[in-house]
Amino acid sequence: MNRAIINKLVRKAPASLESSYIFVNDNRAICEAVITVGFTSLYVSREGSSFFTLETLCDFIRDTVNTGSEIENYTFVLACPTARDGGNSGEIFLIDAHSPALDTVRTALQPFVAAAVTTDGTVIGGSPESDNVTVFAPDETTSSTEVNTGGGVNQVIALPRTGDSDLPDAVVASDMATTRVTGVDLKETRTGGALRAGVGVSRIAPGENTTMLVADNIGDSLRIYNNLDVIRLHQSVPIGPHPWDVAWDATTNTAWVTTLGDNKVSSYSLKTGVPILEQQRQTVADAQSLAVLGDGSLAIGSASGLGLQIIRPN
Repeated sequence: MNRAIINKLVRKAPASLESSYIFVNDNRAICEAVITVGFTSLYVSREGSSFFTLETLCDFIRDTVNTGSEIENYTFVLACPTARDGGNSGEIFLIDAHSPALDTVRTALQPFVAAAVTTDGTVIGGSPESDNVTVFAPDETTSSTEVNTGGGVNQVIALPRTGDSDLPDAVVASDMATTRVTGVDLKETRTGGALRAGVGVSRIAPGENTTMLVADNIGDSLRIYNNLDVIRLHQSVPIGPHPWDVAWDATTNTAWVTTLGDNKVSSYSLKTGVPILEQQRQTVADAQSLAVLGDGSLAIGSASGLGLQIIRPN
């Protein structure tokens, strides 16, 4: 996401608590992974140009507050594998748009590249280099609390619960190397259920009420899991060649998935026992990033440098 897109985004109030977090990183691949799990991500560059540097981002936040925007309702989340002082700790920054600074930070001995924030403010960080995620209680700045996930962590997502449940959000970590998804039980601070997600998981994304969407890149399928108590496969459907990214459209209650083999993005209704194809649109080549915007538009990014594609709803 570049300057123009973020400037447009913050002119509208976030639709939910989850959409009020913007995850910041200087690694484009990590930014793309964050987008695939249903959150907003912002790439920061060391050179600037059409992208922010960390310094110009803070300047932008200060200059935009109280100018008719909704930026003060957003929190920017930045996962860093190394500490600012060059030490061995990794850091996760929570940058409040009301008073942008690098003062609110979570620190632990792990090279963080992925992070999630739950509804109650718990922060979970992970890395492909570690078999554990680190859990920070709300307002906890340092933590040695770890939960084993059985393998490296490429993504971490939080799945909010709906209704009157007093349980914390369901949290899932994915490992592309072993094509496995593993639950993190926040209530008991322990490993939850684990399941092999097809034969080649690429990206995962949250749906509604602990529903999780999974693209199986090798098995050419869209898989729907539920994590109300343990991770269970709920639905599965064969789709086009080499699916990569998935996203949930809350405006139509449909799942979108990109397929790299035919350069298409397709939507599926989950109202019946088997996902039903509803729409298909052509995409840019190598569409490895997909996000659904608040008005139902699709934002699709090419991993081959062919740009960002916006598809408006019908």
